[in-house]
Amino acid sequence: MKKTYIYMILALAVLTACEKGRDVITTAEELVDWTFEAPATKASFDAQGKFSWEAGDQIAVWNATAGAFVEFTTVTGSGLFYAKAPADAQFTGAAYYPRSIAAEGGVSLSGEANPLCAILEQGSNVLHFKHIGAYISIDLRGIPAEAARVVVASESTAFRGDFALTDGVWNASGAAGKVEFPVAGADMQLTLPVPVGSYTVSYRLEEDGGNILLERTTDGDFTFERAHRYAFPAENLEPTSELFEITVELEDFDLDDDDDYWV
Repeated sequence: MKKTYIYMILALAVLTACEKGRDVITTAEELVDWTFEAPATKASFDAQGKFSWEAGDQIAVWNATAGAFVEFTTVTGSGLFYAKAPADAQFTGAAYYPRSIAAEGGVSLSGEANPLCAILEQGSNVLHFKHIGAYISIDLRGIPAEAARVVVASESTAFRGDFALTDGVWNASGAAGKVEFPVAGADMQLTLPVPVGSYTVSYRLEEDGGNILLERTTDGDFTFERAHRYAFPAENLEPTSELFEITVELEDFDLDDDDDYWV
């Protein structure tokens, strides 16, 4: 009799475990495969300032049903993005690259990303990404050992923080801001996203104590357009170079060339 009682308890325990397991399986089965396609859309700069997807790139797409973003990943860098999400998901509004900038109603920018945005069209799983703003390029060679950081600044617009977009475009905010990059060797190439608009931008190379080794400023309010990369003249800072403040015109590279997807 005791053996029978023990067997009954074991059987009940197994049945209970199965029921719990069934609940877990049911929850998992509610998640289905979702795919978004981003043809010829690009995320990382190459030497010519063009972009290409890379394996592991992640985007954030807004799910209105859950009131949250869903993370999608391209496994091979082909521009096909995959995720599992509830079957009742309604992907609307906007999608962002990189996923870390996604914020409800806008973007949160650190100043170190290549931010892109796509406006979702109802019923379509194709995402046509575009640059949120413009870009500034800075090329420094032969940086002296005493240099500690590069500081990019503007008195009339911010480069970091939370920003609302208008039709997927980041416009000048009218607030002062700066971004600092630690010196990482004798040569540095920096690419910084900036908002659309007309304003003055400068960069300076500083020592730890704040002493300025080099400073360059745009010639008056420079007009920055979306999907353009503006390069400061390259600087060679070998010991024989004379370092002084100077105003410069930026070189303009149109990233829209030969690309029908940037609209």
